[in-house]
Amino acid sequence: FVIHSGHNIGKTAWLSNLAWWWSTTRPFSIVVDTAPTYERQVCNVFWGEMKKWGARIGSTNDFDIQKSKLIWKVGDEIKQKLEASGVHAGNWMITGESAANKEAIAGYHSPMGVLVLIDEASGVDDSIFEALEGAISDARGDYRLVLTGNPTKRDGEFFNAFDSPKYESLYWRLRQTSWESEVADTQKWCQDMLQKYGENSPAYRSRVLGLPPDDNPSALIPYSSIVDAISRHEET
Repeated sequence: FVIHSGHNIGKTAWLSNLAWWWSTTRPFSIVVDTAPTYERQVCNVFWGEMKKWGARIGSTNDFDIQKSKLIWKVGDEIKQKLEASGVHAGNWMITGESAANKEAIAGYHSPMGVLVLIDEASGVDDSIFEALEGAISDARGDYRLVLTGNPTKRDGEFFNAFDSPKYESLYWRLRQTSWESEVADTQKWCQDMLQKYGENSPAYRSRVLGLPPDDNPSALIPYSSIVDAISRHEET
């Protein structure tokens, strides 16, 4: 599943609800979330939404939630029943990982299913997708991959997942502009971005329309390089 989108559409809230839905409907499954910056995007943004929506879902007695991990509390009796039916159940959890730790992300397996969420996927190194291909081929249960974010460059896995004809049968594709958002004040922000940058600018195309930038070949620094530099700065 791949979503190219603008800013301020409630994407992280949707991802957290997707994580809760998958985990609550598939006992002993695993959800893995990652993004280019671990502390800001994974721990602060995504897990902030996880805790907010988790407070509405059930009692905290049902799970143990930490900085970037949630583990469901399950009695030994349930585990024994599953193992008696031929299912070897490990941890039932939702976890956040650094995108730099691709071996850890690809190393999660569960016969009850694995959901991998990659936010701001345009800024994630393509080597992580190569590692995930091996994990998918070795999967012992339902394995799903969700890619979301602003398309900040015209190459790489995130771009190809949406735009390459070779990938058409591999992903369910959706594009959503910031103009379509119902988040408060987004319409004014869109108008400000249009006035400030112009409708053909890389910033407006990517951040508002959810379109890959048409980088000017005469530009000294491509837009995608600026976005990558900002991400590295935020992480350090």
